[in-house]
This record gives sequence, structure tokens and C-alpha cells, in this order.
Amino acid sequence: MTTNRDRSPRAGIRRWNPDRSYSTTPDAEQSGLDGEFAYLPVVAYQAQGQYLDPAIRLVSVTRTIHNLVGYTPAEWIDDGLWERAIHPDDHDRVIAAWAARNPQEPGESIEYRLIARDGAVVWVRDEVIPEVRDDRNLTLSGILLDITKQKALEIALQSNESRFFAAFEDAGIPLAISGLDGRLQRVNHPYCELFGYDADELVGMDTRVLLVPQHHKNSQTIQQDLIAGRIRSAQNERQLRRKDGSSIWAVITVSLLRDANGQPTHLLAQLQDLSEQRRTDAALQEANERYRTLVDHLPDIITRIDRDFRHLYINPAAEAVIGIPPARWIGRTMREMDLIDPLCDTVERLVAQVIATGAEATDDFRYISADMTRDFEIQMIPETSGDGTVDTVLAIGREVTARVHVREQLEFEATHDVLTGLLNRRGFLDRLGLAIAEDVSHTRSLAVLFI
Repeated sequence: MTTNRDRSPRAGIRRWNPDRSYSTTPDAEQSGLDGEFAYLPVVAYQAQGQYLDPAIRLVSVTRTIHNLVGYTPAEWIDDGLWERAIHPDDHDRVIAAWAARNPQEPGESIEYRLIARDGAVVWVRDEVIPEVRDDRNLTLSGILLDITKQKALEIALQSNESRFFAAFEDAGIPLAISGLDGRLQRVNHPYCELFGYDADELVGMDTRVLLVPQHHKNSQTIQQDLIAGRIRSAQNERQLRRKDGSSIWAVITVSLLRDANGQPTHLLAQLQDLSEQRRTDAALQEANERYRTLVDHLPDIITRIDRDFRHLYINPAAEAVIGIPPARWIGRTMREMDLIDPLCDTVERLVAQVIATGAEATDDFRYISADMTRDFEIQMIPETSGDGTVDTVLAIGREVTARVHVREQLEFEATHDVLTGLLNRRGFLDRLGLAIAEDVSHTRSLAVLFI
């Protein structure tokens, strides 16, 4: 026996003839139906009934009924089998629909379940054309279409849809579904909170109402590209308008929803509120600008140097000392700037030391130019990445010329006579001690002449 699990799509017809007995179907009529529908995946039937009377009597049915429910035509025509085969959950609905059929409305149909001989459930679409023969009698001609696979798909889609909307409602981010015309059809609670509207206020609203005017045209273009299949999704930052008139910034990701046949049906929008990020970015930018203003106006030379000794930043103070504008430093080393070797050697040595040890390093350097001599204290500070690697070095060059001059002046006054400027006793003893130590280390003789 063929069961519903190995049947191909099919359907059936029944028609009423008031001039005949319907306890059996003549072979000629049966052959006519089978010949007409032999190559169609349908079950054709003929039945009789009375207007506004739920009683239905089958007259004939094609042999394809066997493929549909596993019964022969003779068994199916047997009085009451069709009604008994209707699924219990559908029985009353189907019988009531048959009784209420309007003979003036052609092409009516109803979907219900039949129980096959093997117990399998078969979904059918019963399409029938009733014709009034007189005041009460009807002739019913129609077909049964097997829609079991279609219903299984619908049920699966409904299940998926239920899970989708459960996740949609419970999502912690603003979500909205709109039609292809751009009007909102469904929104979740975070979406309502973001805009300050109730859900019933948003449903039916054109999404462009929620955008500032300058974004309208671009939003329409994106929507058209999605529907046309030119893009799969789109993500943009947009300025939005809330119910209270205030504006907020958000990242909007829009994608297209399709039906089982791949046809576009809806647009799904996901929003990420950028308000807090914008405030943080603004505060950070303000802090950076203040820091930059401070650094740019410090008298110290401040520069950031990478592992290849190239300058990533240098403040304007460098130009006052070396005479080279900050813009010319970026991406170049001191040697590429043709600076004096002693300065290049000192800086490269300190940078390499900081990169190798990860610790700060400090040294003094005397910068001698054509018109003056200036003393600097150079401090190198490591700047590390997340894994602790030193990526860049912050170098601070602080001029200490005045301090060095004072120190040297004090040292001179301590070792020289104030009136004559000659070496005094302390200075003499200091020089003598140094000379003796040097001669001893080199095994040389030392002579001292007193005048």
C-alpha cells in the first residue's frame, strides 16, 4: 500500500447528480474522471448535498484518492468514510463550512486534515464549486490538493517565527521591523525607550520621521538598494529625533527579511545608542586638546619617538632651540635631519636603553650651536602596549643652562680668590689631589713649584 510518506502531490473531485443513485459509481463515469485527471497530481471528486445542510454524499472520486489516503475509490465513496477521515480537531469546522457554502461564490476552499488508512495525517486544500440545482439541491465538483509539505513548512516557519519574536522582544538592544514602504510594524521595548514613544505610537510611523532631515535621502537610497538586492545589509551612523525633540546619535544596521520563496518582505533595523560614547569621545577630545595646548606651550622640548628612532610628535619648543619646524620632524630621525652626531648618539643610546629595560633613563647634554651654548637635561619615559612591550618613548628635553651656569659659578667662587680670580688654597689642593691621583695611576712623577 502506498502511504503518505511516499506519495507524490495529488488531489480529488466529487459531484452530485440528483437523477442517479449514489450508492455506487458507474464504471463509465469513474473512467471518465480517471481519464481526465490521470496525469494530474490531484484527486477529483463529485458529491451531492443540500443548501444549508451539512450532509454530504460522494458520487465519484478518482483513483488517485488511493495515493492520498490509502483507500480505494469504492471505499472512499462508502457512506460516511470521508467524514470519518476528517481529523477530530478539524471535523466540526469543516462540516460547518460545507453547510455554509454560498453557491453564488465560486472557487471556495478550505484547508483541513485527513487521517489516512495507515494513520498518517494528510493536510489537504479542498477546492469546490457548488452549483444550485433547485431551491435546495447542490452539485459539488472539486479537487483535493495535498498540502502536507506546505503545512509542515508553515508550521516550521511559525515555530521559527515564534522563537524569532521571543528573541526580538527580549533583546537588550533596540530592534524594529518595518515594511518595504518604511513604516514600522513591530518594535521592542528598548526601541521605545530610545525614542521615548509607546509601541502603539511607533507602529505605522514612517521611519524617516525618526531621522533628522539631512539623513532622509541617504536612508531612502539604502532601503532601495536592499530591496533590489544590490547590498545585503547597511550600517551607518545617524542622528535621530526623540519624541521630546532632543536628538541622539546611533549606529543603525539594516538588513532585509525574506519569505520562504526568497522574496523581500520586511526590513529589520538594529540600533546602537552612541549617546554615551559621543559624550565620552567629546570629553576625551576636550582633554586631548587641553593636553595638546599645554604641551604645545611648554618651554620644554617634548617628542614621541618610535623603536626606529623616528619622531611621531614634537612640540613647537624644538623650533626655538634647533630652528626646525615641528612638521618637518614627523616620520624622520635626528640623523635624517642632519643634526650633530653627539646629540644623535645621546638620544639613540637613551631610547635603546629604555626599550631594552622598560625603565626611565636620564642624561645631560650640552648643545653647542654657532651663536650659543645651551645645557639640557634629557628624560626618557617608556610608553608600553597591553603586553608590556615598549612601543614608543616620550622624550623631554628641559633646558638647564641657567642652573648649570649657577652651579659652575659657585664651584668657581669656591676654588678661586674673589678679588684676583686666581686659584685659592682650596682650589690648589683640589687640583693637586687630582694631579697626584692621575700620576699615581699612570706611574708618573709630579713636581710642584712654589713661588
